[in-house]
Formats: sequence, C-alpha cells, structure tokens
Amino acid sequence: ARSVCFSQQPVGGSHHLAIGGKSGRVKIVDEPTLQTLCSIKECNSAIDDLKYSPDNSLLATASHDTFIDLFNVEQARPTCASVPTPPLQPAHHWWRGGLTTGASGGACGFREEHRPPQAAGSRTAGCQGYQHVARCKGHSSTVRHLDWSTDSALLQSNCSGYEILYWDAETGKQVLANQRDTAWHTWTCILGFPVMGIWPEGADGTDINSSCRSAGAGYLATCDDSGIVRLYNYPCVVEKAPAREYYGHSAHVMCVRFSAGNEKVLTAGGRDRAVFQYRFIQTGALEAEPEALTAWERGQVARERAAER
Repeated sequence: ARSVCFSQQPVGGSHHLAIGGKSGRVKIVDEPTLQTLCSIKECNSAIDDLKYSPDNSLLATASHDTFIDLFNVEQARPTCASVPTPPLQPAHHWWRGGLTTGASGGACGFREEHRPPQAAGSRTAGCQGYQHVARCKGHSSTVRHLDWSTDSALLQSNCSGYEILYWDAETGKQVLANQRDTAWHTWTCILGFPVMGIWPEGADGTDINSSCRSAGAGYLATCDDSGIVRLYNYPCVVEKAPAREYYGHSAHVMCVRFSAGNEKVLTAGGRDRAVFQYRFIQTGALEAEPEALTAWERGQVARERAAER
C-alpha cells in the first residue's frame, strides 16, 4: 500500500479504511473486521494520498497519473464471494501499517498476495457505493498531497512540479480564485503560505516529504530525507523558523501525522521500515535555538530532554 486513511464518521455503523495501492487500486475495508467492502481502480499508477471530506460524503484520491479522483461515499456492502474471478497471477504487494511511506520507502510489514490484473475503470463485482463522480485535471506532475476545506466544498493539492492548485469538490474543476481566507480541515501539504518557513536555504523541493498540522492548529510537524522529524509553530511563515528536532530513524522519513487528540506524533520511515511514536507535550511556543550547535550536538540536546521527561 502507498497511502491509508480512515473515514471521518462511521458509514453504516462502522468506520471505513481506505487503502491506496501502487497499481492505482483503492480498497475499502471495514475497520473493525478488515473485511473488504469495495475495490475500485480508476488509475493506472500509484495512489500517493487519499482523504475523506470532513462531512464524510466524498473520498478524494491523488495519483501518479497527475489526477485527483472523487468518489461518492455510500454504505458499501461486502463483495459477492460467489462471483467467479479470472485466473490468478502472482505478485508481491507491500503494505505499510497505518502510515504511508511513499514512493521510495520500504514496508513496515509485508505479505505476498495473488491478485488478478485489472485495468483502470474496473470495480469488484458486487461492489456497492463509492461511485466515481469527478476527476480533477490540471497538475503537470505526480499529485503528492491534498487537503479538504472545513466545509467540504474545496480541495487543495501539491504536486512534484511544485504547483499549488484548488478544486471544486462538486464538479472537479479547478478554482482560480484566491483561497487565502479559506479554512482548511487539515494541513498536510508541504507547499503554501502557512508552511513556507519549513524550507531550509538551498532546498530543492524534494527534501521535505510530509507535514501535518496539529488538531488545535498551533503546531506543525515535518519529516525529511535526512531522517529528522521537526516541530514548528503554526503558521510557519518566517525564514529560518525556530524548530525542535527529533532523531531515531536511520533513513529518510516519508510520513508524519498527529494522533486525533494530539497525544502522539507518528512517523513512518522509508528504508528502515520503522514506525515511531513520539509523545507530544505542549509547553508553549517554540523559541529559536543556538545556530552554533552541530547536528550531533542538537541530537544530544534532544536526547537529554527526552531523558528528563
């Protein structure tokens, strides 16, 4: 799997878990039982991000195909087991628990599956719900991150071509109007005014892999190719913004997320195939630390602070 998300609200009595695969397939499973409810494929390339709208009416998926697809969330029922399937072909499928690790990341766990090849536009026989309603076209490169507005009317997205685009969730058409006053339900995009301070001098746009705003909108966590997790004040709009740095991963970190109640920050590593949990303790606004410290010294300071807690 390349990306994972939970529904905002229960659908038909329980939450749904949406899983985006490297072949463009999206699988919907029942969260308590992990029973497959629906399996759909509208893309030919990997699903890099997906999110349910705040009102739980739509699911948005961002793909390597440069598209964002919107699906109408309806009560889905288990697929019909009596429907015959084509001959199976062996293939290795990697699954990452809870967090996506992105294009070049390793898996937190894996299993070998056998799955029949299916083209874009196919759906599992007997699948109910999650009908394709719109496609957002306009990005010039792989769509990496997306977020919903609080009223579920708009989407914002970032791509590998350093574009920030906005979309009408009802029609899938691009919105050209300025969205500076729009309230966003989440912020996981790595480009935009509120996060422009996370980029260090000399960055080429690929150094930072993921970001996540806390639920109270006071903090922002990021992770990067150097294996460092950073915590900023939000919004982060000043050059060389003050940040706390946290170590542990032995390779690049591909995804970072706050837990629902901000109790923890979770990160998924790439080639180290590790998921870390950091306890999040709010102590007030972050202040700038001495720039004279080396990377090793900053790591030592972080370890001493962790030991004091």
